[in-house]
Amino acid sequence: MKVIHLCRTFSKLSETFIYDAITELDATEIENEVVTFKRIHATDRPFSKVHLLVPSPWMRAASALKKALSIIGLGSFDPAAELESQRQRLLHRFLKSHRPDLVHAHFGLQGWTLRPVAIALNIPFIVSFHGYDAFRLPESPVWRSRFRELFDAAAAITVVSKYMKAHLQALGCPEAKLQLIHVGKSISKYHYRTAIQRPLRNFISIGRLSEKKGFLDCIAAFKLLLKQYPDLSLKIIGTGEMEAELQERLKDEALKNNIKLLGSLPHAKVKEALNQADAFILCSKTGATGDKEGIPTVLMEAQAMGLPCISTLHSGIPEVIPTAAQNLLAREGDPADIADKIALLINMPGEALEQMRQQGRQLIESEFNLKKETYKLGRLMQSLLK
Repeated sequence: MKVIHLCRTFSKLSETFIYDAITELDATEIENEVVTFKRIHATDRPFSKVHLLVPSPWMRAASALKKALSIIGLGSFDPAAELESQRQRLLHRFLKSHRPDLVHAHFGLQGWTLRPVAIALNIPFIVSFHGYDAFRLPESPVWRSRFRELFDAAAAITVVSKYMKAHLQALGCPEAKLQLIHVGKSISKYHYRTAIQRPLRNFISIGRLSEKKGFLDCIAAFKLLLKQYPDLSLKIIGTGEMEAELQERLKDEALKNNIKLLGSLPHAKVKEALNQADAFILCSKTGATGDKEGIPTVLMEAQAMGLPCISTLHSGIPEVIPTAAQNLLAREGDPADIADKIALLINMPGEALEQMRQQGRQLIESEFNLKKETYKLGRLMQSLLK
């Protein structure tokens, strides 16, 4: 069975979950190849079967001519539509010559690019939704309509949480086509700590510095606790569009002694930082554009390593938190409630803390295990060709 994975860019460091799934799937009997319009991080993300699709000089010249003619009033030119048209022509040519049994589009946006090409070539395809594509894009009536067409054409739609499954079903995806396949982690790569240092004072948070990650709420919550716990510390790993604003907040509120922005770090350094922390926190919330999380993989990594986690009642996050830690989920966008959850964890009895840590590891092993979830994906692919 030959499967081609469509990724707009391969492979972003923020999309480790896609790279992991493809490489894990490649260890099975399924033959995998990747087609992309931009190849990055080839050294850090090696994969030999990557096909880069780039416009030919003739295609570039034709686009330039259309643009020039539109400037003098002869026709119209939409750069976004032209780029999409180019990509579909390149994809059509490639798939026609390589004839895969199935195409797997990663993210709904790529699914929409693939849809007319797969229909024209009569190739079955599946689309995996991950986060912004399921929540932010459908805020636009145009994308809601497009997704209904995509749902009709796709052989299957995979989602990362029950919450996302219900959301896409409400958008018009037939329940029979929706398949829950979690993003998974390679459990053997995450060493479980036998003990956590107490009292819990050293917290860590990891993620893109964007609105939906809720770092402003996180900082505000820590500020509320510093009078009572002056030795409380927070390290934030990540970069993004809110970095300058966060730096200013720390400067304005004199929090730099307790809260540090560490920027982007290699994954090995991230794991080292997790291993040195006492607890993990992520204050995700719905962004102004409607953007939401799928299920943040950092919550899987932290719990696999035995860290107690505080997070929010947001999107699919409760599904990755064990029963013993559900009381540590705060209302999203509520610094006071987040502060209460931090205090609750700090003062938690040792026996309850150990139960929570063990349940967290067990949940990741059973429900968010890369090998198990990749096996489910492979079985789904094979079932579509019977």
